[in-house]
Amino acid sequence: MTSPSVGSDGLKGKIAALSQRFLAWALAALLMLLGAEGVLWAFGEDSYVLSEIAWLTFFAVAGWAIQRYRQPFDDAVSSLVDLTPIKVRAKAAKEASDLDRQLFTPRSGWLIATIFAMTAVWFVTMYLLKPPFTHGLINGLSYIFFIPMAIVGAWGSFIVIAAVVAVRRIANRGLVAPFSVSRHPTLLAIERDWVGAGFLIVMIYVLFLTAFWFSPYGLAIELTVWLAVIALVPSFWFIVGTYQLNRMLSRLKQQHLKHAAETVQRLSSALDGDTSSSELVELGVAMDIEAKVQAMPEWPSAFMGISGVALALTPIAIQVALISLGFGVAL
Repeated sequence: MTSPSVGSDGLKGKIAALSQRFLAWALAALLMLLGAEGVLWAFGEDSYVLSEIAWLTFFAVAGWAIQRYRQPFDDAVSSLVDLTPIKVRAKAAKEASDLDRQLFTPRSGWLIATIFAMTAVWFVTMYLLKPPFTHGLINGLSYIFFIPMAIVGAWGSFIVIAAVVAVRRIANRGLVAPFSVSRHPTLLAIERDWVGAGFLIVMIYVLFLTAFWFSPYGLAIELTVWLAVIALVPSFWFIVGTYQLNRMLSRLKQQHLKHAAETVQRLSSALDGDTSSSELVELGVAMDIEAKVQAMPEWPSAFMGISGVALALTPIAIQVALISLGFGVAL
């Protein structure tokens, strides 16, 4: 058994590693900010500090979040594979082993295609807008400045959608868990990480929108359309993710309920009419267990439900509010 000191040291090590990764992303963002401000000052162009800070905070938080949730996602998928039936577990394990490469490395063809497509759409949108600076060189450099933002944004969007689809595919192969009157630890861990990642996804979207809002482009119609489409990503994460968790919880509950009902039926059939017999006591215990299984929730916790709905609607609510206030154009 691991001693408390060893466990504490391991947690401190993880926190230190995550802090170092965030500082690395933050330092890269700071250097980009200083470089952008230096170029604008040298050419006498207007500065958009709030937009630049929002952009680079978006870059740092999104880049860090991709690294932060890589290992928890791999662990959650591995745990789900362990719950699949033996006859399909090998195939599910093969799919799971490919997920890390597909989602978190540039060796995935789908990832590269998504980044290329979204970056292309991004630059077409920027081209359709009026160049914000007086010097052509600065306008060209601004496009280059946006390349890492576009890549990180496209990568993050791809991970969100592909992760939900991957979990759904594995779970649809069926889940089998030891009998219990409470929810399985794997699903509790997935629920916790799902909400935590969701908060970050919404935060990243708000930074994305703020960066445009205070940029020289403002919320033009082209950007309003783009932002409205991107707003669907966090909504997809929560709505589809909550539904998928409901399906997994319901399936495991039905398995346990079937087992409990069969136990009750077997004990009922074995009764010999003696109301004081030990069999009657055993039957009472079995019926109590069946009632507890029946009471098991089939939906995620109230916290995830409330926070999930609120966070899923936040990006859409922001869009509606901005349009109502006269910013951007309604679809």
